[in-house]
Formats: sequence, C-alpha cells, structure tokens
Amino acid sequence: MKPRAFTYHRPRSYGEVTEVLRTHGADARILAGGQGLLPLLNMRSAHADHLIDINWLTDAERVRVSGDLLAFGPLVRLRAVERSPEVQEHAPLIDEAVRITGNPTVRNRATLCGNVAYANPASQLSAALLAMDGEVRALSHAGDRSLPLRSFFAGPFAHALAPDEWVVELRVRRRVPGAGFGLANVARQGTPIVTAAVTMEVTDDIISRLAIAVSGAARAAYRAGHAERALIGEQPTPAAIRAAAALAVIDDAVSDVNASAGYRRHIAEVLVRRSLQTAVERAGRTRQ
Repeated sequence: MKPRAFTYHRPRSYGEVTEVLRTHGADARILAGGQGLLPLLNMRSAHADHLIDINWLTDAERVRVSGDLLAFGPLVRLRAVERSPEVQEHAPLIDEAVRITGNPTVRNRATLCGNVAYANPASQLSAALLAMDGEVRALSHAGDRSLPLRSFFAGPFAHALAPDEWVVELRVRRRVPGAGFGLANVARQGTPIVTAAVTMEVTDDIISRLAIAVSGAARAAYRAGHAERALIGEQPTPAAIRAAAALAVIDDAVSDVNASAGYRRHIAEVLVRRSLQTAVERAGRTRQ
C-alpha cells in the first residue's frame, strides 16, 4: 500500500517548522528518520495531510554537554549516539540501550528524539532515558517548554505534546563519576518485550540516589517509584533488591500476541532485579 496524498513541506529553520505546525496542527506530522512513521503511513494505519521533513535543518545533529546535562538535537541518529564519545562517557546506559534497538539499517536513519516522540511503550530507549531523568524541550509558536519524560509518555504511541508542538531537544542527566547503571531486556525475534533500566548512586554503602524504569510491561514506559523509595537510604543487599524488584511490578500489565500480562509481570520483576544487581556492581560495591 501507499500513503494517501499529503502536502510535503521542507523547512530550513526551526521557525518554519513551528509555523507549519501552528497553521495545520493535528493534520501535520514531523518526518525525521521515518522508521516508525513511514510504515504506518504506507499501511494507512496513520495519516498526515501535511508532512514536515526536518532533515534539511542545520545545527540539528548536535550532541552537547550543558552543565550536568547531555543534550541531543532533533536529528541526532541512533548510529551517531552509538558512536558518540560524549554518550559513552556521560550516558553509557543510553549506549547500551541503543545497541539493542533495531538493527544497523534502522539505527542509521532513526533519531533519538523521534524514538521518544513515537512513544512506543516497549522501546528499550524509553526505559534508559527515564532512568536518566530525561526531559524533552518542546517548541511551538507560543514558545518552548520542558516536559519530564515521567509525564511525557501518555499511553501506547501517545505523548503529552500539544498538536502544534514538536521535540527540538532531548536532555538527560549526566552520569556522576562512580555511579552505577544497569539494563536488562527480553526480546522475541527482534521485538522488545520488557526492558528494565537503573541508575544508582551509593554513598558509604547506602543507596543515596536511585531511578528504576520499565518499558514494555504497561501501556506506557514508567518509573517504579515504590521500588525506588524502598531502596533509597538502604544497603543494596540481595534481600533488599529482591523486595524492591517485586514492588516494581504493576497490576495492570498488558497482554498481546507477544506475551501475556502474567509473563510481563514476572519478567519485569526478574529484569529489575538483574538491573539493580548490575548497577550495584558498577557502583563499586559488592553484594553481601
């Protein structure tokens, strides 16, 4: 199949993109890498009366360090993330997540901001970015605003952007030297089922900061707040980790052709436990 007819826009500036969105709103879609959007348009599972191709923008492929944040422009490809020394130094968790996302052909075209805006509830990158306190900077004719990823993912392929907004930057908290991190994933024939991601800081054998994120188990990627609160201020013992992992599981897990809700609940607990154990080891602490 082929997509239904649309008007093609090729803006050369951020302002031009914003103006098209201001004029056409919900009838317009942003085209960056197109790895998620184009198949949907071809199958007519989605439509766009106006397609805004941002691949002609300048200065949109930058990865930059800004204070304690690492920022990505709207055209930073996953392959560029995979090769970035800044990512390897300041965000190794993202590096691990990118390497299990898609295949080399997909990563050559797909963008990090596009992956977030696509809001696939099973995205491995969503879990990693949530665990790194990620946020998006959204732009519209009214100005820009920051949206924490914790409140950005609204459901399957749904997000908190207004119809006239688009993602111009993704920011994550840089890894503190000595901080631990962990990622564990289960996939089936290349399709991600559940992913767990953890970032952790340990001070004097006590967990002082912790983020646990899960994707694929629910209608949207989420932070496991109950599990985080159970471990912060505690020693990272095996018993404490097992108890916290059990708290990371949600009751309303999803069921589909890839896995049942019961399996997703079970594997989410296992993967959170593994990610926590890896984070503890990388934080330079030995489990007791």
